Amino acid sequence: KACCNALQAALGADAIEVQDLIDRSGSWGFFKTAIGSLLGNHTRIEPEKLDLTGYQNIILGSPIWTGKLSMAMRTFIDRNRLDGKKVIIFTTTNAFEKEEYKEKSKNLVRQAGGDVVGYYQILAKAEVDGKKTDRTKEQIIKDTLALLPEFQYLQ
Repeated sequence: KACCNALQAALGADAIEVQDLIDRSGSWGFFKTAIGSLLGNHTRIEPEKLDLTGYQNIILGSPIWTGKLSMAMRTFIDRNRLDGKKVIIFTTTNAFEKEEYKEKSKNLVRQAGGDVVGYYQILAKAEVDGKKTDRTKEQIIKDTLALLPEFQYLQ
């Protein structure tokens, strides 16, 4: 969310948060989320549909869960048409995704009519002395803002 807020402010863009209406807290919530994500499940979201006719360019921001866009983002893409829109997929992840997983996300957008013009990943964890450690919010935002030249052509 911090990355999307930073991009929104820097680009002067509209931002709409797609909220997952399912409580995913605790160990059981994490387990159910992981299984649901692996199975490609959808979830209840708000807003479910958006009128995107006034937009030519869209940045879809999502964390990566088990190698896939979050259930909320997959649900959003499935329920909204992106016909004729230039779409950038922007993700936060604990490890860079393999190309085959990125292609699956791109294909979801293409099936909704969108033209994927970019796919960018920001690492939420860093490897230090062979161990994965959380990166600070400031580090993550700094990496996000370093991508701005890639996003400028959308304006």
